[in-house]
Amino acid sequence: MTDINVIPVFIAGTILLVLLIFFIVAYLLIHKGKQNRYEIEKSKMIYEHQNKILGIRIEEHDVIMSDISKELQANISPFLDHIKTNLDALSVARTDAARVATLTTTKTILHRLMWDVRRLSHTMNSEYIARMGLAGTLREELEFIEATLGQHCELKIGGAQYALLPEKELLIYRIAQEAIHNVLKHARAQALIITLLYDADVLTMEVADNGDGFDKSEVHRTDGIGFFNMMQRTRLLNGILDIDAHPGKGCTIKLCVNDITAAIKH
Repeated sequence: MTDINVIPVFIAGTILLVLLIFFIVAYLLIHKGKQNRYEIEKSKMIYEHQNKILGIRIEEHDVIMSDISKELQANISPFLDHIKTNLDALSVARTDAARVATLTTTKTILHRLMWDVRRLSHTMNSEYIARMGLAGTLREELEFIEATLGQHCELKIGGAQYALLPEKELLIYRIAQEAIHNVLKHARAQALIITLLYDADVLTMEVADNGDGFDKSEVHRTDGIGFFNMMQRTRLLNGILDIDAHPGKGCTIKLCVNDITAAIKH
């Protein structure tokens, strides 16, 4: 092959080599760009998720502080006043029957006060709830109520248990706690039953009592019984809360939480 014929081949080969290098570099740059965009999107999602969790925690903290303030004013202080009044009455009681009646009443008030203080301590201690789990914490709560207040309590569980994110279990427990408080304070019920139903796509919790019941159309116009707090926490869970109540026929509060994709099954 002559030099004249080699030159075009050399030029063509050089061009092809340059094009190959160009395409390789272009491919690497495009691939790197995709990786960078993926990392940016991933970081953005993590940041948004962390912000969402932080927002939930801040809102829940505000609700908790508001609850504690209301509870101290509405329940703890009156209990202490009643105990003081009973002790004053005990000191001037003239008969054994009067003393026994006063001591019995005081004991009942102390048991109720113990439960309220315990409830407030659990409200402030989210690590305890995370360690015990939703079912474990509710079971212990009901056992304590039955032991101290003598009210029949039961926890029923359906399906294979799994753990939700700690923030979700905490909110669900707060809703149950509020419902239990309403039963003990207002319902005059003989039995309190909590049911947890674990489905693949939804967790359902029911808190049912056989107490006095009420007209549920009055719920949003009633102050101080905690339904606003339940609704607020349900909103944080993106859940659904239903109240089934009738005068003289007890009450059932049903919570459904659908967003359980991050659950860890065991």
